[in-house]
Amino acid sequence: MEASIDTNVLARFALKDIPDQFDAALALLDSPTDHFVVADAVFIELAYVLERHYNLGRGDVCEFIRSLLTIDSLVANSAVIIATCLAYEAHPRLSFADCYLAEHAQFMQVTPLFTFDKKLATQHPATQLVPPAGHSKKG
Repeated sequence: MEASIDTNVLARFALKDIPDQFDAALALLDSPTDHFVVADAVFIELAYVLERHYNLGRGDVCEFIRSLLTIDSLVANSAVIIATCLAYEAHPRLSFADCYLAEHAQFMQVTPLFTFDKKLATQHPATQLVPPAGHSKKG
């Protein structure tokens, strides 16, 4: 079977905070024949939940996300998610979502990522502030 998996399944697997849901998530992920597609948005949401609601540090968040990418039954955009983790750990002022957007733009070779976010534009080399109207774009 091939299906998708939601953030809350991976959160229960990560946190082990609801034993019966952890056991169910573990049984699902341990399937030798099933594959579950994990949307990029799941990793963005998971990073947010782990950091903001469970107070995990960036290193712990990324360590867990990288460990998920080694599970045979999960199918994900691993290259972009790993690059996102590296950027997230290297740029403590940026959110996981901002790092993802910049890394995704690089991966897709559609840079710069234009933004009005000055913090993002100064922190990540794949980004650029939107120029004022009437000015030419570099790139």
